[in-house]
Amino acid sequence: MARYLILGAGRFGLYLAGELQKAGAAVDVLDKEPTVRCQLPADCRFFCDNAWNILTLRDLDISAYDICYIAMAAEPWATAHIVDELRRRGARRIVARVVDEKHAREVMAAGADETICVEQLAGQTLARQAAL
Repeated sequence: MARYLILGAGRFGLYLAGELQKAGAAVDVLDKEPTVRCQLPADCRFFCDNAWNILTLRDLDISAYDICYIAMAAEPWATAHIVDELRRRGARRIVARVVDEKHAREVMAAGADETICVEQLAGQTLARQAAL
């Protein structure tokens, strides 16, 4: 069974957790807000702390996850910091949410394997649908 770690349980992180769970994956979620726990699928493990807290990331067995998703829209320096720490902890694959191309370049330079701009993808999808 594939294992995934999602850092950030905002709208994007919650949807991602739900879809991965439906697909039969083991999903762990880390978020600083304890109230998001009740919004997660029942089988998700939840860790309540800040993803920027290096001690929290050190406590998790990062190398056990197939993919680590950074799902929060953070400042580029913060996302790069998290990517760097995940790499140090043995992350196999890191996918990071970004807000623009500059953010994507910084995060890729820090060691992410892939970036995703949720707003860009949504815009492209809607534009394609409108063009039909």
